[in-house]
Amino acid sequence: MAIVQYVAVLGQSNAEAMFNFYGDDETGATEIAGALSSAFLSTGATSLNASAVRGMLGGIGTTGKYATASNVLIENLAVGGTTVDGNAIGVSPSIAWWYPDTDTPGQLLLTAVSRINQVLSAIQAAGNEVVLSVVWAQGENDAKLIMDGKSDAGTYKEATTELFARLTSSVNAPFDIYLQEVGVTNYTGGDARWNGGQDIIRAAQREIATQSDRIHIAAVTEDLPLRDHVHISEESYEVVGRRLASYIAFDKGFTTEIPSPRPFVDPDLGPLVDQPPLARADVIEASLNQLTVSSNVLTNDYDPDRDAISVISADGHPVASGSATVVQGLYGTLTINANGSYAYVVNTAIVGPDSFANGNLHETFDYVIRDQDNFTAKTSLTVSIVGVPEINTFVGTANKDSLSGTVENDVLLGLGGDDTLKGREGDDRIYGGTGIDTVEGNAGNDVIIGGDGADKLKGSGGNDTFVIRSAAEAGDAIADWGSSETLDLTGLYAGSGATTASALIANGQLEIRTVAGGSQVWATINGSAFLVAAITGPVITATQIKVNNATHYVEDGYAAPGYGGPTTLPTHPPVANPDGNQATSSTPTVIGNVLENDSDPEEDALAVISVDGLTVAAGSATIVAGLYGTLTINRDGSYSYVVDPSKVQPGQGSLHDIFTYGIEDTESLHDTAALTITVVVPDIARQPPTAVDDVNAASPANATVSGNVVTNDTDPTNEVLRIVSVDGHAVVTGSPTVIVGLFGTLTINVNGSYSYVVDPAKVPAGQGSLPDVFHYTVADPGNLQDAGTLTVTVRAPALQPPVAVDDANAASLSNATVSGNVVTNDTDPNHDVLRIVSVDGHAVAAGSPTVVVGSYGALTIHSDGTYSYVVDLAKVPAGQGNLPDIFNYTVADPGNLQDAGKLTVTVSAPALQPPVAVDDVNAAPLDIATVSGNVIANDTDSNHDVLSIVSVSGHAVASGSPTIVIGSYGTLTINTDGSYSYTVDPAKVPAGQGSLPEVFTYTVSDPSHLQDSGALTVTVTSPPISGGDTNTDGNMPPAGAIVGTDAINRITGGAGADRIHGLGGADTLKGGLGNDIIFGGSGADILEGNDGADILFGGTGNDSIKGGAGADTLVFSDGDGSDTVLQLRRDDTIILENSLFHTKADALAALVAGPQAGTFVLNYSPVDSITFTDTTLVELTGAVWVFGSADIV
Repeated sequence: MAIVQYVAVLGQSNAEAMFNFYGDDETGATEIAGALSSAFLSTGATSLNASAVRGMLGGIGTTGKYATASNVLIENLAVGGTTVDGNAIGVSPSIAWWYPDTDTPGQLLLTAVSRINQVLSAIQAAGNEVVLSVVWAQGENDAKLIMDGKSDAGTYKEATTELFARLTSSVNAPFDIYLQEVGVTNYTGGDARWNGGQDIIRAAQREIATQSDRIHIAAVTEDLPLRDHVHISEESYEVVGRRLASYIAFDKGFTTEIPSPRPFVDPDLGPLVDQPPLARADVIEASLNQLTVSSNVLTNDYDPDRDAISVISADGHPVASGSATVVQGLYGTLTINANGSYAYVVNTAIVGPDSFANGNLHETFDYVIRDQDNFTAKTSLTVSIVGVPEINTFVGTANKDSLSGTVENDVLLGLGGDDTLKGREGDDRIYGGTGIDTVEGNAGNDVIIGGDGADKLKGSGGNDTFVIRSAAEAGDAIADWGSSETLDLTGLYAGSGATTASALIANGQLEIRTVAGGSQVWATINGSAFLVAAITGPVITATQIKVNNATHYVEDGYAAPGYGGPTTLPTHPPVANPDGNQATSSTPTVIGNVLENDSDPEEDALAVISVDGLTVAAGSATIVAGLYGTLTINRDGSYSYVVDPSKVQPGQGSLHDIFTYGIEDTESLHDTAALTITVVVPDIARQPPTAVDDVNAASPANATVSGNVVTNDTDPTNEVLRIVSVDGHAVVTGSPTVIVGLFGTLTINVNGSYSYVVDPAKVPAGQGSLPDVFHYTVADPGNLQDAGTLTVTVRAPALQPPVAVDDANAASLSNATVSGNVVTNDTDPNHDVLRIVSVDGHAVAAGSPTVVVGSYGALTIHSDGTYSYVVDLAKVPAGQGNLPDIFNYTVADPGNLQDAGKLTVTVSAPALQPPVAVDDVNAAPLDIATVSGNVIANDTDSNHDVLSIVSVSGHAVASGSPTIVIGSYGTLTINTDGSYSYTVDPAKVPAGQGSLPEVFTYTVSDPSHLQDSGALTVTVTSPPISGGDTNTDGNMPPAGAIVGTDAINRITGGAGADRIHGLGGADTLKGGLGNDIIFGGSGADILEGNDGADILFGGTGNDSIKGGAGADTLVFSDGDGSDTVLQLRRDDTIILENSLFHTKADALAALVAGPQAGTFVLNYSPVDSITFTDTTLVELTGAVWVFGSADIV
């Protein structure tokens, strides 16, 4: 039975391309197959050629792309452009490996699982064992999805982890997963947005590799060149193939060195549990031609945890870092360093040419190594000193001998007896001599002469020459004949004159006969025919037979085949060959003998003398603890190995436990080899785990507690358990799950570790012990499950009253409103929510604020403690510094336990400032005799003091009685509060003087007697002069008219029919109750008829005219300007003198809409217009229109 290494390659285009030929005979897959085959067979495994591997798939066929080598099958199950996040693509289910939203496999995964199981069954049906490995090379498409925002790193990790779990549970054999990392990218243009996505995928792949000791980063590719924007170059696939093969071989124990390059932070640093280093025996050879040899004993040692290792002792001598240790041996001196480097120098005072009479010299140094976790291992360094010449001659006796050559070019002479002669790696010359000898050349281009008798000859590799020199030497049997072999018959046909075999065949002296399994060569000499050689293999050709070779083969200095020669043969060390055995869960104990396949050239008895640095003594067994079990070995080579169930887990597949043993012959010569025990741990029938309920305790004082709910859970098959859900919340690898409980928050990880943090706000005081219960589900790798509970008992604190902490705030006139919360700094030992229940004896209820009037302002406060304070400016006297306004409050918890505190608002009083007096004005027109006001109303005081008048024009003003001041045109009466009245004295007002100012100077004072001065100016209007043309414009108003001046006049008629003339200035002229006639004059006047049937002349200014209540007449003439008529009535009359129009219809037709809504404009001359406002077309149409000159006054 042989073992087949089956590698299934899954992923997308950079995986599929591993099987493509790019202009040569190699692919990435053939590199994996060839390198992995060589490494596996180097362990001594039974060989199964590539044709036989392919033959086992006859019933199911091969995939479209595959590669084979001896004992190795590589198959492509990858598909380009695929993704693990099938939900992100939405379509094309044929390119989805997984759907993370529903935790279901895509068609690609289902197809891959089916094919892998088919292959496993086919190999096993052929009677062979199969070891499965999965290469995963995927991520390029998911990188683009992440950069486009359709997926993310967390989803990629989740989907890939779930995919690996499903693959593990679906395939009918255990396996490890070897990740081929994504490389770099070089997208350009619009695709440049995808650059950086593969860095995210690469980081995710390394995180995934840390989650299991069965997932590995096997090949780094980011250092390899690209052939396009995302695919590595053609030659790079072969590089990746070699990296994958090297790592798989290392991981399975076929080699001892982890390949490079590796990630800078390597997620695959070995088993999860620290293990001791493995020390392997070392051998080096010196000679008289090479007295100094050097190497490093750590080169073939390694640590499963990838820890750094160092030498700590040699033959009992300590070896320290930084200085070399010198050990004196039997034949020389060893100098060794902690880093493993050493040099051995032969002592020529002890070793000379005469020292090798009994063969080569050997001496052994034991050394101990240690890793970073202080685990140690012991083994040995053996130095062999070779003293034989380069070409060695081994001579037998007249009796039966067994001679074996060396790795160099040797001469072996059997002489007499039926000898067994065997060369080795060199180009050897082997002479059987007399007797029926068995002669084998082995590797190298050998010359083989059987000598007398029918000998058995075999080349066994190389271009060999078989020599038959006479009829006495004829009759030999030659096995393993090849196309490069030669049969030399020169001695047999000496003197015949023949130069070629063809010529001898032609004249009948030589004949080649074809027989079953090969051919025969017959000779006819002197009329006698005899068999020269019987050859097994391809039929010999005439060109392979030499009959005139100039080389004459003799026994190299020995006289004749009967030469007795020396009877003492040179000695050779024994040959230790690698051994293997296999243990399983059903056969945990295996036995064997490591010496069965070992040999000694002199057939000396062999014995095991050491194993992994431990001495194996006669009469007692030596016990060695291995990685996965215990080896018990005896000096006669017999051993037993017992698997330790605690060191293996179901589904781990094939594990390799390697022991280095040393052997010794009777001449005290040594050799070493390895015994490899393959421990096969298949999946077993799983049973569900048993969840054991967990408890913990916490309190507000011990708010955070932690533990692990898996620790006390058990599994019948000792598998690693994981938490999959808590209270319906999924728990996934890589990120903790947070569950909010009744009294706190639980944070739990997939490995069962958790922490619980009490939420004090949720723990009511005085409630004793409060259980917070969480229900969890634990699962094994096969997803068999059980449920358990974690109960955290939270101890509630005792009821305690709150603690009120006094509060402070500050306000001022410029910062009159301040706010805060008096509860914020108050505390409660039970973490209760606090409330305000009263302030200064005023109850504070929830839902409505309470207002408390303080000394300098008002406090508005709520039950939750929030408040605002507004300064009352009238209550803050200036110059008083900082004034404290104190409010005493009571705070209570839900149990009505209380404490008292206070809020102090410090009000900053303003500095004393004098008031500012602002001058005042008033006017007394002709129709108003008395006017009044208050001179303080517009005065100000920055201290907001109440102001008072203390003097006016030198007259003191006292509180309680008014002060009277006689002015030029009237009398001022004023009080201390600033109120005053002014009464015009008509007798003092001259007519026709226009506006006459009357000025009074007053002093204003605040309560602090800070003062300022201001002025009150009353403007008195002088009455017009009746019956005169005051502006001499020729328009002499008739006697009895009310006539204004050329200044601005305000004239109101009386109860009779008045005639009012405004003259110049912008006058306001208003009729009384009679039928009045009003002339605006030359200013922009305001005319209003008021009651009665009035006649209104606007004059030459831009006047505003309103008829009033009666049937009024409005007169307009050219030169009047742009007048405005307010509220025209239907009973009014409009007279247009010298206008453009002659009829009412013409005038109405010329009306246009004004600039404001509801207005109309009539342009009745080139320069004059009337704008009607607050008037409708109905009123315009109903009015009387008169055109031409009208002498109505």
